[in-house]
Amino acid sequence: RHIAAREIESAERLQAEFGALLQRLGALADSAGTEAADYGRSLGEISAQLNDSLDVDGLRSLIATLTKRTLAAQSSAKEMHHQIEESRREVAALKDQLEKVQGEALTDPLTSLRNRRGFERAAATLLAGRPGGLAGCALIMADIDHFKRVNDNYGHLLGDQVIRAVAQILHSNI
Repeated sequence: RHIAAREIESAERLQAEFGALLQRLGALADSAGTEAADYGRSLGEISAQLNDSLDVDGLRSLIATLTKRTLAAQSSAKEMHHQIEESRREVAALKDQLEKVQGEALTDPLTSLRNRRGFERAAATLLAGRPGGLAGCALIMADIDHFKRVNDNYGHLLGDQVIRAVAQILHSNI
């Protein structure tokens, strides 16, 4: 009950963060489209004005307007680039968090060994990638003799240390 609730909360939190990030990126794309359309209209207006006969002052004014709008477009593009880089970093951080949560979902928190879900995933991966199935693979199941006495006589904290030590021995010898 507690493990599943933790995994569900983590998954929901990551899903909400990814959703918010996608919404921000969508708004950024919409903004970029609007700004590009505005700049295109400005260029069209300037092009139309160039077809008219212009004096030197009119040409200077047109060039000043074109320069101003181009600088604004460049500034907007730089800001958009900055926001995209920030989003890229956010995606990388969320990816790391997701990998961590997935790892936690596949391992026992006390021993850091694979739990049942981790075992099932490893077995499925082995079955998918091996023509001989699980031939040549082994599953170790162990029982710590008289473990109840350790907990009863020395407490659960020492019992947890014993479980961790046995798990470490198994892990280091595989």
